[in-house]
Amino acid sequence: MTTMKRVSISLPDDLDRRILDLRRTDQFVRSSYSEIVRQLLERGFAALAVPEPEQLQDSA
Repeated sequence: MTTMKRVSISLPDDLDRRILDLRRTDQFVRSSYSEIVRQLLERGFAALAVPEPEQLQDSA
């Protein structure tokens, strides 16, 4: 099992509603709320071209 850090964030109602709406789509129907948020974060980082933590250490 993957070790993950547990965090708590506050989301505005509109973001919460959009995440819940995603759960109703075929792509996310079997995903937990947490898994949807993880996927959104990963896709956001990829869109911003944020390097992986290992790459940041190598460049130092």
